[in-house]
Amino acid sequence: VIDANTEYVSVVRTRLGEHRILLAGEVDCMELHPSATDPPPLGRRRYIELKTSVAVTDDRRKTSFERYKLFKFWAQSFLLKVPRVVVGFRDDDGVLVGTQAFETVKIPKLVRGKDRMWDPTVCMNFLEWLLGRVAKAAAAVGDGVIATVGYDGGGTITVRVLPGRPRILPPLPQTTQEVYL
Repeated sequence: VIDANTEYVSVVRTRLGEHRILLAGEVDCMELHPSATDPPPLGRRRYIELKTSVAVTDDRRKTSFERYKLFKFWAQSFLLKVPRVVVGFRDDDGVLVGTQAFETVKIPKLVRGKDRMWDPTVCMNFLEWLLGRVAKAAAAVGDGVIATVGYDGGGTITVRVLPGRPRILPPLPQTTQEVYL
């Protein structure tokens, strides 16, 4: 069922190592059994993530798709427990030329053992490490912290405590407090 006026938010409670995580994310649509007239109850819905990508027409585009796009599609869908990703492939003019469905849990198998590809275990280990660093940075400034995590592409990860909560921030510049990990 696709409805441009409806959006679904998947809220997931999970654990990664020592960290309890509550995630929420927008999901594009859900699968509805052909004979059903109403959506299934919460907890039994099978959400689907819709994505687009340039058509894979040569080895360079295949490598790029597998290394970057599939990684992003997997990470978002895996964390939100979305079981399927449907990708619409478009040509250079933006015209849809094909679609392909991917089972989220099977995406890592498509890149396993290939040169310069991502590894889901390494990704989850990094996320666990990062959550530990964010927790330490937040603990340094107090409870109720609202923060963003940023990456500059060159190896620097920052945690920025957002302004507007002066009761929990120590006296620092008005804009943000940065903690370098």
